[in-house]
Amino acid sequence: MIDKSSRCFGRIRDYLARRDVFEKAKNLYGQASGIRKCLELIRDGGTDASQEMIDIFINQEKQHEAEVTKLGEDDLTLSRLILP
Repeated sequence: MIDKSSRCFGRIRDYLARRDVFEKAKNLYGQASGIRKCLELIRDGGTDASQEMIDIFINQEKQHEAEVTKLGEDDLTLSRLILP
């Protein structure tokens, strides 16, 4: 019984650790996306916002989006049983 509960709590600990990393990556993605959109609005409004700065946030957005996608794949399934 102790072994069974230890495994269960171990899986919960692992899930919470993965969730924390996922949430951090998701927040960084949202931040990069928001800053990029703001810079584009500033540029479209006629104020000087360099394309180089916008490109930096586009690259960060892509990087964080890939990390969010990679980290979230396992936790999006409700069961290990995948049905067609």
